[in-house]
Amino acid sequence: WGLGPMASGINAELKRLLLSKIFYQRMLADYKRYICELNLDNKEETLKEALDIYTECDLICKRNVDILEPANSIVMSVYLNFSVFKYELMHDTEGGLEIANTT
Repeated sequence: WGLGPMASGINAELKRLLLSKIFYQRMLADYKRYICELNLDNKEETLKEALDIYTECDLICKRNVDILEPANSIVMSVYLNFSVFKYELMHDTEGGLEIANTT
């Protein structure tokens, strides 16, 4: 019935939008992480903001595993940066290693 090409186009556009959202959210979380590394004011609040954003990226990736390839460089960068964040800034050695090992 000709829906194959249209469905394929919709999936490609959805993937593009998801990757864009993940990329920009990761950039924001990374920025918050860098702010924390500089030990500026409101460190606890900024840590929580970064954790919330990384967690949101993780949820987007997991909810859309059928569309996003796990080996996608943007998806991989989320997990790499999230594991460093947990390990170094949250002092959650187990959490950081778990993210790194499951990715």
